[in-house]
Amino acid sequence: MNKHDLYNLFNDGFEKLRAEREEKEKDKIFLLRGGSVVALTESGEWIGDPRTALTRYMGLQKRTPYDQNLLFQAGLANEDMIHEYLDAMDVEYRCEEEVPVKLVTPKGREVHGRPDCIIEKDGKPVLLLEYKGIFGSTSCLKNHHAGYGTPKQINMLQCALYAYYWNCKGVVIYTNRSHHKVYVSKRDEAKFKFPNHRSFHRNGKGAITRVSPYQSFYEIEWIDDRLHVDGEPTVIKFEDIMRGYDAVADMYENQVVPPLYPEIINLKGEKERSFGDPNFFYDWKNVDHDDWDSFVEGGVAEMERDDG
Repeated sequence: MNKHDLYNLFNDGFEKLRAEREEKEKDKIFLLRGGSVVALTESGEWIGDPRTALTRYMGLQKRTPYDQNLLFQAGLANEDMIHEYLDAMDVEYRCEEEVPVKLVTPKGREVHGRPDCIIEKDGKPVLLLEYKGIFGSTSCLKNHHAGYGTPKQINMLQCALYAYYWNCKGVVIYTNRSHHKVYVSKRDEAKFKFPNHRSFHRNGKGAITRVSPYQSFYEIEWIDDRLHVDGEPTVIKFEDIMRGYDAVADMYENQVVPPLYPEIINLKGEKERSFGDPNFFYDWKNVDHDDWDSFVEGGVAEMERDDG
């Protein structure tokens, strides 16, 4: 056996496990999922991508190659690290399958999910945790509480959905394990929340050129049925999330093609781009939105496209 044989062995093991997971995923077709959360306001504006939620509802999802899967494995390492700290402090907690979520929409459809972790005291939920990884030089600035302070909308919604079910606060934890080379102009730095944070490193001219490892925490809470992030109210009510799920399922049942340019807003109610948004997983510009069959065919093709 040489190094090439070893790599192929790892890759074959990954493919075997992936095939087993895909077989189990068939049982989840036409189930609405917490991980594919969207919200739809009463005035018809979306948070999150209805097309991704729709394709996942139909059981269509991009296949992740071995090398790309390393990112997800890093996410598992983050979970192990956090749980190790909780164990060291004798904190009571349960995770994922131990704390399932099942909600019912106004139209009677079930929404299923499983939070990453719930901290408990005397057997009662105290704080719900969702773990997210940062792996790029763009997200390391956007999702950083000291940088732009703009976490992904869908991450906030997912945590909020689970926290609503368990009737407790939630926290989304972003973990950046890497050093990222960046260049932040003075104009962009002026938009940072805390530009002198210890994770920002400057060159001789004073410009931020490197970001070192850090964690960012965003607190989620429902107050009077309105979602709050870090104590600030958003435009989202719980009914908006349920309305979004029902709208996605309605699209499938009525074979209605979602719009090419959905009306997208952020949690503050500000308009967002319909393309190039970090909440989107596929390049929908390549997909024909003229009719249902073309949309499905194009969506499948996009998910099968080789990004390498």
